Amino acid sequence: MRNRQAEPLPVFDVVGGARLSGTVTLSGGKNAAIPMAIGALISDSGATLTSWPADLGDIVALEAALLAAGASLERRDGALTITAPRSTRSADSHAAALDATTGALRSTPLLLTALLGRLGHGAVPLPGGCAIGERPIDVHLDCLRRLGAEVATVRRSLVARAPNGLRGTRLSVAHASTTGTQVAVLGAVLARGDSEITGANLRPENRAFFSLLSALGATLAVDEGAATVHVRGGLCGDRGPVSMAVPPSVDDAVAWWVAGLMTGGAVTVTPGACFAPGPEVGLLASAGAQCLVGDDGITLSGTSLTAFDVEVGAPPAIGSDLHPIFAALGTAAYGISTIVDRRFTRHAYALEALSLGAHLAVQGPTVRIEGRSTRRPGDVTAPDLRGGMALLLLALAAPGRSHVRRADRIERGYGRRLVETLVGLGADVQRIPDVDAA
Repeated sequence: MRNRQAEPLPVFDVVGGARLSGTVTLSGGKNAAIPMAIGALISDSGATLTSWPADLGDIVALEAALLAAGASLERRDGALTITAPRSTRSADSHAAALDATTGALRSTPLLLTALLGRLGHGAVPLPGGCAIGERPIDVHLDCLRRLGAEVATVRRSLVARAPNGLRGTRLSVAHASTTGTQVAVLGAVLARGDSEITGANLRPENRAFFSLLSALGATLAVDEGAATVHVRGGLCGDRGPVSMAVPPSVDDAVAWWVAGLMTGGAVTVTPGACFAPGPEVGLLASAGAQCLVGDDGITLSGTSLTAFDVEVGAPPAIGSDLHPIFAALGTAAYGISTIVDRRFTRHAYALEALSLGAHLAVQGPTVRIEGRSTRRPGDVTAPDLRGGMALLLLALAAPGRSHVRRADRIERGYGRRLVETLVGLGADVQRIPDVDAA
């Protein structure tokens, strides 16, 4: 087998300036797919997840991690069936099996939680994911310890055991952490007794995760106003095989809408029934986009965009993942837009964007974008998934040939079919090897 590390890294070769219009059909979003797949490990009967986004880089890493953890996987007709591990192998063997498979995953603490509940022990590599500033895992480990687990960091691994099982308790999730909420809720489901989880992140991907756990037999209730989840520990019997669709991501939908808006086109995202017009669409509308909700999806169009101001963060605010995407949109709007992100330091894209003619200035948590600057082609490097997508959007809007290196970072969340979808919208883009970096 050819060593994948020896292959040249991919580059997006873009001839920008074309108007992008058409329809994009979304599969399930990775931020929902990953916790749902890990959640399936707690049931003897497992689960089938439809609308499975198999071509995403993070999903490839997830499937390898699930197999390394002892799960059985079967992919058929766009769905993935997951059967839980029955192994009682040592924590050391788990760590060895997983170490080579999870480098890109941020959700290894959640996988550790599932192994704890399933086997009473586990070991996983330290979390990976995008380099977007400080992303402490203390909130995850604190939740597990308060539930009664013994957790330690050994070299590059998280090792945990719960010889007496997990016990329900009151938990508070710092920073409304997405993965921290998942760890707390899954741990509480696997514990004896009741738990109350405050400061919970109730984004759509977490709601999908909660729905899967409920379908598997968990008893939980969400108090949206108080951002609290109440959990009664244990599963209510084996309900047999569960089938559930992975919902698409509104973050992905916004990226496609912005691609159309920045190039003067109109993009329809389907299935539209999955998205109730929320703060993301509201912001686009306030910037001058026209929104049409139809049976075949949601279409956004507009050529006279105006500046906007937004602060991203925990729910109910727009998520931090969209910070770079909205920064790209700001370059196409008349006036000066500002984005405040107090959660993560997502500024690596800003320096690269200067090479494409963008006028951005970073001061503390605030990015200031001067719109309608002269677009120009250039060579840039994707620093991370969302920042890389923002650079790709800028390249698509800039007349002339641009290169976006480290396309693999973008494909972690948008998949190998990204180029095919862009071409279908009218883009002139291809994926080529970066022979200069080989």
